Amino acid sequence: MSPHQKGSTSKKGRVSNKESSRNVKSKRCKKTKTDGTELKLTATEKRWGKDLARRHNLPKSEADKLATILLRAKSHDEVDDALLKANKIIHGYGIGPIRGKWVDHYYQDIVALYINRGDTYDDTILFDTEKHKFKLTTMGDFVERRRDVL
Repeated sequence: MSPHQKGSTSKKGRVSNKESSRNVKSKRCKKTKTDGTELKLTATEKRWGKDLARRHNLPKSEADKLATILLRAKSHDEVDDALLKANKIIHGYGIGPIRGKWVDHYYQDIVALYINRGDTYDDTILFDTEKHKFKLTTMGDFVERRRDVL
């Protein structure tokens, strides 16, 4: 094998071939789906995976999988399923609503759905129904910031 195939190493054993380091970098951003195909994570999904792993003490692979499920949920059913899966993974106590002003015919007066973690200021996963967006925050912080919709 030539140094160009595997990457040449310096005296300290570090890879110095740029091509080799690019290959390593591209492998890091790929995750395997359950059916064996490759799933490429977006930058946002990577950031969420890192935050989920840190905040909820999850293994990196499980956090990346959860980030993908949450951020790719588009329909109401997908959002509901994503919250149920997240509740199970982060060992929550169920899904709770935050009620306020009228949102739409599906959510009615629910301005957010969150995973109950047992304390108002514990890190959780929250779905803002007005913006149709997931957030990593606490239920208490969300309520304090969004008093205008409550």
